[in-house]
Amino acid sequence: MRTIIIFIAFLLFSLGSLAQSLQASVSKTNLSKSERINFTLALINADGEPVLPQLSDFDVLQGPSVYRSTSIVNGRKTQEISYTYVIRPKKIGTLTIPPISINTNKGVLKSNAVTIEVGQARAAQGTDIKDANLFTTVTVSNRSLFVGEPLIVTYKIYTKFRDISARELRIDEPDGFWAEEIEIPQQWTNEVINGISYRAYTLKQSVLFPQTAGTMEVGAVYILADCRNGMFQRSHTLEAESAPQRVTVKALPAGRSGNYGTYSGLEISAKLNKKEFKANEAFNLEIKVSGKGNMKLVSEPDLQWPSDFEVFDPKIKDAIRISSNGESGSRTFEYVVIPRSSGNFELPPWNVSYFDYREEKFKDLSTPKFTFEVERGTGGEGQTYTYNSKTDVNILSQDIRFLKSDPTTLKAPSSRFFGTGLFYGLLALPWIIVLALAIRMRSQRISSTDKVGTKMRAAMKIARKQLKVASSLVSGNDSKAYFAELYRALTGYVSDKFNISQSELTKEKIAQVLSEKTSPEIQKEFLEILDTCEMARFAPVEKHMTQETLKKAEQIIEKIEKA
Repeated sequence: MRTIIIFIAFLLFSLGSLAQSLQASVSKTNLSKSERINFTLALINADGEPVLPQLSDFDVLQGPSVYRSTSIVNGRKTQEISYTYVIRPKKIGTLTIPPISINTNKGVLKSNAVTIEVGQARAAQGTDIKDANLFTTVTVSNRSLFVGEPLIVTYKIYTKFRDISARELRIDEPDGFWAEEIEIPQQWTNEVINGISYRAYTLKQSVLFPQTAGTMEVGAVYILADCRNGMFQRSHTLEAESAPQRVTVKALPAGRSGNYGTYSGLEISAKLNKKEFKANEAFNLEIKVSGKGNMKLVSEPDLQWPSDFEVFDPKIKDAIRISSNGESGSRTFEYVVIPRSSGNFELPPWNVSYFDYREEKFKDLSTPKFTFEVERGTGGEGQTYTYNSKTDVNILSQDIRFLKSDPTTLKAPSSRFFGTGLFYGLLALPWIIVLALAIRMRSQRISSTDKVGTKMRAAMKIARKQLKVASSLVSGNDSKAYFAELYRALTGYVSDKFNISQSELTKEKIAQVLSEKTSPEIQKEFLEILDTCEMARFAPVEKHMTQETLKKAEQIIEKIEKA
């Protein structure tokens, strides 16, 4: 009898320790319409993957990110799988996330409903300090600016803890801006706020150029991290989120338009590399545009060249600096020009109108007017040409075709074939073909036994197929799937190319192999692309970034092949 009681007690204990459930929760229940929150489904003691239904009152921005944990308390083992989504409310009021059902290996589990209060947007201060031990900030250099005027945005973390390990990090990318990231040192510094010393880390610093007028929002920073003051100290799980910043973007003054954009202190210079010109002899024209603003958007000059000039597409040289002071520098257009006939020609001035955001007014610039006295060149002076890079050369004046004056060697015809070089060549051709086939078959036999070598040689071919799959996802809206496929293509290429097993394929191993087999520049560029793919699961990216990342991936594979 006692044995039976012990058995029943053990059975009840085991059943209690394996109770399954699905729990829904949110990171905050009171928020403004513009804020984003985390919605988490915690699956206890079961295996399954949720399929989130259409939420009528919320937009699902990201997710899910998956976190697994196991705990043992008083002999009871609990396994938990958390699926976290980033959501944003669509309207103001009392909103409800309905119960979610999941098909698991233990049957169908249903979560609880979650109610959220959504109010008016609060005034943005850039810092939302809920816990003085860990908080984030977003600061902007200007709260009122013109369309196209640069805005410096800095994202930071502050903490009193010595060590922090981020479980989740999200920087909301702003909409309606052209963004250029500033290179900053990746290091912790000490800062004092309100008389209290903190350890500070700059996550990101960007130069943003607003593209439209209106009240625009610069995204917030969210972090969920494990914090502690030493290896043997107890860890604290904390989260922090900064309030988004709002800036007012003003339209350019009415009355006229700047056909070249918004800049400050824009200057244009033009110079020729020679003063005397001859037909069919090339010269160079260099036009340099310098100033402050989005210099990468400086477009090619619209020059009205004489039709008798052959003009090649310009070579573009950039000397652009992006720093915490904004973007500045110059872009130079260097033309190679060949006059195809003699005479007097003229290149009209190139006129530019732009808006100076510092002086808040439009300004006009122009290049000087160039005149060319082209003398006759050597040879071919009896012909006059016009050239256009989009058409063929046209002969305008042609009287008599030139007679060929070079001496010509004549040979008597011969009907003799036997004993000639062609005869012996055709006779040896079958033996040459047989020998070539034998060498090829031997090479194929060696390749079939060398599996590692075959895999390494086929690495680029396989990578190109995977990149083609990734490129097919660019036009879709699932950027997460696109960057995941791109990440697999790059890491799979390195695995095949340098014979690294999947179990050893870590970023540290990739960095080590690339540093040994290639150059530091290639290693740095490859790792930056991997970082971009990894960060894409935390923050949405702009459409042009997917195209740029795919192009960079193709280029880095070609560089590794050449190295």
